[in-house]
Amino acid sequence: MSFEQEWGELQAAAAMRLNQAGGAGGSGPQGLADLVVKDDELGGIGHAAFGRVNNLEPTG
Repeated sequence: MSFEQEWGELQAAAAMRLNQAGGAGGSGPQGLADLVVKDDELGGIGHAAFGRVNNLEPTG
């Protein structure tokens, strides 16, 4: 099987899964409540990430 054939099959399979994702709790109008994140939660995550990046030291 060539790369193009395999890639085409993988794309088709992914498209089928995405088309079925709108059901129970996935994406779409029913699942929008799952995507709610409070600003203070994002702030805490951002602060932790910033601290980790600042603690990295360049190698070389």
